[in-house]
Amino acid sequence: MMAAAETRPTTALGLALLAKDLTPDKFKTGKRQWGRSIKGSTVEWENPDFGTVVVNMRNFSLNGDVFQPEGGPNTWARLSRQSNKPKQVDIAFTGEIKDNITLFHIAGTTVTNMMEERNFPPFNIPITWKFNKMGDEVPHTREKDKDNVDLLLLRNDGKFAQLQVSVVVRGQRFWLCVQEIYYGQIASTSTEKAAELGLTCLAIGDRQIVGAPLAAENAYPRADYLKTFKTMGPQIAEYATKNGTIAKLSDIEMATWQPEEFDQLEIPKQMKANGWMKAQVTFFNLVIGWGFALCEDGEPCMVHFHDVIDSDGKHVASATSDDPVMPVLQPMTVIALQRQKGKDGKGFKATAIQVPAPAPEA
Repeated sequence: MMAAAETRPTTALGLALLAKDLTPDKFKTGKRQWGRSIKGSTVEWENPDFGTVVVNMRNFSLNGDVFQPEGGPNTWARLSRQSNKPKQVDIAFTGEIKDNITLFHIAGTTVTNMMEERNFPPFNIPITWKFNKMGDEVPHTREKDKDNVDLLLLRNDGKFAQLQVSVVVRGQRFWLCVQEIYYGQIASTSTEKAAELGLTCLAIGDRQIVGAPLAAENAYPRADYLKTFKTMGPQIAEYATKNGTIAKLSDIEMATWQPEEFDQLEIPKQMKANGWMKAQVTFFNLVIGWGFALCEDGEPCMVHFHDVIDSDGKHVASATSDDPVMPVLQPMTVIALQRQKGKDGKGFKATAIQVPAPAPEA
C-alpha cells in the first residue's frame, strides 16, 4: 500500500452539508436571496469574500456523506433517485451574496448577469438510458452545455470565484459535483508583463487585461484563465473593466503552484519494474472526468477517471463495487500511473492510475 503526504492547508473556499430551508425574499440591504424554497438535501458553498450559494436537489436526495478533501477545490456526494427511471435531474439554487458582488450564471456560451434577473434559469440535466454490453439499461448524463452550469461571483475589486455544478454518472451511480474551477482576479497590466507570465492579454479600451490566479491549484504550469475559458472569460473581463471592478496586477499577490513533492510517495520496486511512475496532478475536471498530470520526467500525461484503480487492480468506478467511490484526482497531489503514447504518437495517456491512501493520523 502506498503512503501519502499530509494534505495542504485548507483555504477559505469550501462546501458543507446542510439540511435547511431558505425562503426567498425581495432584495435586502447587504444581501440578495435567490431561487425558491426547497426542502430536502442541499449542499452549500460559503466564502466570507462573496457570500453563500446553496445547491438544492429537487428530485434526488443525498445518499450519505458529502466528500471534500481538506484544502481541495472539489466536493461531491452520491445521489439516490426518487423514481425508478428518472428522465432528468432537477436542481435549484438559493443563497445570499454580499452587496459588493455581481453574480453571473453561465450555461454553455450564455452568460447571464443575475443582478438583472429575478430568478435563476431552470437547471434540468437530461438523463438518457442506454443498454450496455451486458444487456443492462444504464443512465447517462454527459451532454455538452446541458449537464453543468457555472456560477461566477465577481467582487468590486476584480476578485472572483467560479463554481461548476453538475451531476455525473460513474459506475451507473449518480453523483452531485461542485468544483471550484477558478479563484482569481481580473487585473490590468502591460503586454510585456502578461507575456512574461504566460498569460493571455485582452485589449479592452486602452487597457490590457488578464485573469490572475489567486489559488495555488489554478497556477499550474501554462495555466491561463482567458485562454482556457475563451468564451466566458472575455465577457467577465469586459464587464469588470467597464464597471471599474479591476485591480492593477502589480498590486496582486499572484498564487504559485505548490504541488506535493515526488519523494512524498514511494512506489514499490515491482510496480516500477512494470512501468509505474509518479506524477503531479495539474488539473482534473469532474464533469468530463479527465485532466492532466505532470510526470516525474517532466512529460505531461492525460488522465481519465476510467483508469483509476484500487490497490487490488479493480476499477474504482466499477458498477459492481459494494462501496462505490467517486474517482477524483485532486490537483497538486502526487499519484502513480502507467502510461503509453497517444494514438498519434504524440503525448502520453495514462492506462492505469492509483491514488495513494490518506496518511494515517498521528
